[in-house]
Amino acid sequence: MFSCHLPSKQDLLVIVHLVCCVCGIGSLSMPYIFAQAGPTYSTVAFVLNCFFNTYATVALSHCFLKLRHVPHIHTYTDLAVHLWGRKGSFIVQATQLTSCFLLPVAFLVLGGATLLPAIFDGAVDMSTTLWIVVMAVILLPIIYIRVLHEAYIVLISGAAATFIADVLATVDAYVAHGDELYEPTDNVGFTNVLDTFGSFALAYGAALIVPQLQHHHPQPEKMPTALVYGMLLISGFYVTLGALGYAHFGC
Repeated sequence: MFSCHLPSKQDLLVIVHLVCCVCGIGSLSMPYIFAQAGPTYSTVAFVLNCFFNTYATVALSHCFLKLRHVPHIHTYTDLAVHLWGRKGSFIVQATQLTSCFLLPVAFLVLGGATLLPAIFDGAVDMSTTLWIVVMAVILLPIIYIRVLHEAYIVLISGAAATFIADVLATVDAYVAHGDELYEPTDNVGFTNVLDTFGSFALAYGAALIVPQLQHHHPQPEKMPTALVYGMLLISGFYVTLGALGYAHFGC
């Protein structure tokens, strides 16, 4: 059911939603990810994660296409219940609740311990714990947005800010450090490779939004192609960032 065709307006909206949901502040660490395990292992990890995540996302879309005439299947959990009964519901909800709990913790710590203190350095003197609480309060209105299409402005703003930050950081690295190069490390360990796989896996988590995107698409049979375009676009962005940083600093 995959066909190579030019994306329509609705396909472009799907691609934009997918890229905006996946592209986050973690993209700034792409040069570090490539340097952490060296170019060979990092490239293997990148290709495997790109392939398997794209395949899983498209396969999920195909599942919803096959069952689109079943009236009670609208969400990821509905699909799990249809396939595995209550056991499937428990498995999906447990994994999603775990992700919804752990991901905000990581980003709240990043924002409260690094971003906000750096932005307000010298102007506001607060502890790291208080900064984390402040960031959580700021994000509360966004958390209460019920469905994906209501968060369109937030998605675009967040992704645009991330893209601008990536570009500025890359340009600053080249301008500020000039021709300064570093020797790449030779002591790549098994832990470094595992961390690389984990970082890439986090960068590709997009399955949860597929049901909503497909439910609102007027031609859902075109969804698999749009998803492939979106995953390839974000993959190209990631590998470009990683290659630029690694080519300049080496480690």
